[in-house]
Amino acid sequence: MSGKTSLGQLLEQHLVKDPNIRVIRISLLWMGIPSGTWTFEEEFERLMSITWKKFQDECGHIRTIFIVDEVQMLYVPQGEHETASRHKGNVFWETVKRCQQISNLSIVAFAAYGYKGAWDLSSATYTIDVSPFMILPENTWSIEDVRFTEEEYKDYFLRFCSTHLKNMEDEDDINYLQEYVCNTTACHPGLVAFFMNHIRDHFSRQLKYDDTLKFDSIFLYLKSHGFMRAVDEASGFRGFAHIKNLTPEEEELCDRVFRGPINIRQSYSTSGKEKRLVRTNLLSEQDGKLDFASPYLRALYLQRRWGSTIRPIIPPQDFKSFLRGTFTNMNAEAIRNSYCVGTDGQLLERAWQMEFYQAATQVLPADIFISPDVGTYWGSSGYMDFFVGDGRSWAIELLRDGEKASDHKSRINKIYKPIRKISKEWAIIDIRHPGLPNNNPEYSADHHWINVYCQEGWKSVIIEDKDEKVEVKLMGEYL
Repeated sequence: MSGKTSLGQLLEQHLVKDPNIRVIRISLLWMGIPSGTWTFEEEFERLMSITWKKFQDECGHIRTIFIVDEVQMLYVPQGEHETASRHKGNVFWETVKRCQQISNLSIVAFAAYGYKGAWDLSSATYTIDVSPFMILPENTWSIEDVRFTEEEYKDYFLRFCSTHLKNMEDEDDINYLQEYVCNTTACHPGLVAFFMNHIRDHFSRQLKYDDTLKFDSIFLYLKSHGFMRAVDEASGFRGFAHIKNLTPEEEELCDRVFRGPINIRQSYSTSGKEKRLVRTNLLSEQDGKLDFASPYLRALYLQRRWGSTIRPIIPPQDFKSFLRGTFTNMNAEAIRNSYCVGTDGQLLERAWQMEFYQAATQVLPADIFISPDVGTYWGSSGYMDFFVGDGRSWAIELLRDGEKASDHKSRINKIYKPIRKISKEWAIIDIRHPGLPNNNPEYSADHHWINVYCQEGWKSVIIEDKDEKVEVKLMGEYL
């Protein structure tokens, strides 16, 4: 006696208190004697007065937790091929495997472990009916064993696209997405579902109005900050969640695996730390070696361990878009907690220069460069704060709280004149701390003068130029 039936009953009693969940508990012992000729689908319909297929269809609309006791009665009989299943229980195991795709269905299975006695209770096998303390590796399934097969993945993917992504009309786009998701997720069902569901949700408005969906757009989304935020917020993303809480020993092991899969025998001789990483699905055993469970988890580990910046592919449309995008990518928390302040307690101009440069690099693609302290190259005796090249020729000069505004203004017409001549667009930006009014109203009518008013808590700024005033939230973060 292992207490699994009691545990199942306690779980049921706890879950039924939630009015938003349908809880169903059955025992396979109710279906017939273990040695009988009954099938799972037939007995399920007899017990529930509904077919197994219709039950799954209902679960697409009703949040359901299905508790199944004595699942060992569907185990593979001893000596038979691994693809076999007693009482035609394959339909049940296939549903378990696809459970991540049926978002409203969760299955809790309780089973006793043993040899033949696990599924056959005849008198000839009465000696081995108790679950052993240790389960042999050959009698367990790892995360690698529950991956989609090639046929299963193709079937799921095409069904999903035909239902949710009908606007993907180009066959090449469908093939590109199918191959990309397969290679990135290594066909792990939960990860595949995570990718596909977020693609559907992100493009739902576009799909609603019958706009054609292209692979290029999907690819850009999967590389965006928006998708990374979805990954960060994913509560059921077990492998990724563990990346954030690695012990120093686990981190050392992951570093070794990142450099290349390692031999399991060598790995297991060190300690049991790799077992925890395997159980949380961050690492998995593949062909005798320890490796990341999927290429995507490897990429996430690289990013979280050593950091990375996702650079945009499409550049800002114009100078104004670049400036607004730069302030949007500023980190409010970093500004709020900076010690780079003057005797007045306010941020120094240098603090704004560093934050502007960091944010600007996240707005510009990797092949467009922003240079700080420019001037000598064009024969200027002074140094303007920033210059964006690649044919754009945008020049930027910063000041803080209106300090020495007239000096900054005069430099443009004097020592910065060589820079101004080669600039297609340029601006002097006066950044003011929260609550500080504009004490240089005479400059506001200048087309090249921009006032930036930081709001309470540094959460946003109001950008005011000659033509308009707009509020921009500071949403940047350091990756």
